[in-house]
Amino acid sequence: MDKVVLGSDFKLTLIGGIDLGGGSALIKFGKRSAIQRGIYSSLPATVEDQPTCTCSREFVPADIDTTGIWSFWLQVITGAGKTYISVEPYLLRIVRPGT
Repeated sequence: MDKVVLGSDFKLTLIGGIDLGGGSALIKFGKRSAIQRGIYSSLPATVEDQPTCTCSREFVPADIDTTGIWSFWLQVITGAGKTYISVEPYLLRIVRPGT
């Protein structure tokens, strides 16, 4: 599992593996313990490659406010209006500086 220091900027890239065909994507994310209670956030993703659904987001310190294990996943809407949601999340450990 990768680590990022709390308060850092970072870029996250996720690949959906489907052709967006002119669609759009959101990166959804939250601390694992909060997601179990249905609490998570969504931010627009930059689509870097439509045919493979390669999407990224530049996260800033205000997006991630606590340490712990965070989950990230894609929700995409194709140009044809179909919605797909990632099955497997990407996990990232947010740590304090020096740990």
